[in-house]
Amino acid sequence: MPDSNTHRSVLYRLLAFGFLYPDAEVKQLLLSPTFSEALGERVSALGNPSISAQVAALEQAVVTTRAARLDLAAEHVALFSRNVPCSPYGSRYLIHDVMARPRILEEVSGIYRAFGLEVSREHPDLPDHIGTQLEFLGYLIAKELRALETGREEQAAICRDARAWLLQEHLLLWVPAFQQRLREHARLPFYPAVVDLVLAVLRDDARAIGCAAGQLHRHNGSESLASDTLVRERVPVSAQANLESDDDESTFDCSVFTG
Repeated sequence: MPDSNTHRSVLYRLLAFGFLYPDAEVKQLLLSPTFSEALGERVSALGNPSISAQVAALEQAVVTTRAARLDLAAEHVALFSRNVPCSPYGSRYLIHDVMARPRILEEVSGIYRAFGLEVSREHPDLPDHIGTQLEFLGYLIAKELRALETGREEQAAICRDARAWLLQEHLLLWVPAFQQRLREHARLPFYPAVVDLVLAVLRDDARAIGCAAGQLHRHNGSESLASDTLVRERVPVSAQANLESDDDESTFDCSVFTG
């Protein structure tokens, strides 16, 4: 039987899918019972009733959104275009100095590169997009599980450290503000319900791997950001090369990354 982390990995990928632009095919899937049922199946394996309640709220939001006159695609554009209050990009929340934001983007890109990944040209977007970061969390968990299955404890620890870093240094710092802005500006209930679920899952994951809330801190414009250090200093170059080249295709089908 798969453990909770297997379900958590798939759950992150499903949640990332929720932020894709809803063309006709994606919209049909997002507003179908299939999407909510898939989320519910994975959430139930985590054994957290509060997260299950968020799935129930999303199911109701899907019903309401499906019956609304406003199209989900129009809502997506209105909320998530880069110059609107509900930006889905973490750097907009972490650093208010526009000139300093490229350092956040480089930090996030650096951790992707450390695992041999880059954002796919088929899904061109900034690396700090919430969907991309959620998918990367799913990737990290799948890679950790694969490392544990093959007895590579040190590499599993690297994946777990990267996961904790992304939670503490990025997502848990800015997703609450993103959630609040969606509550204020969304016209349909779908996206606020998705983000409510996302935040509940992130917080549950942080508790599961022992991320202490007191360790969270905000970036400031003068910090030196070098995310590759998180991985590069843990293992020698030869081991790092093995980490990047390891084939995890059997456990994770990455849609927005190439490697």
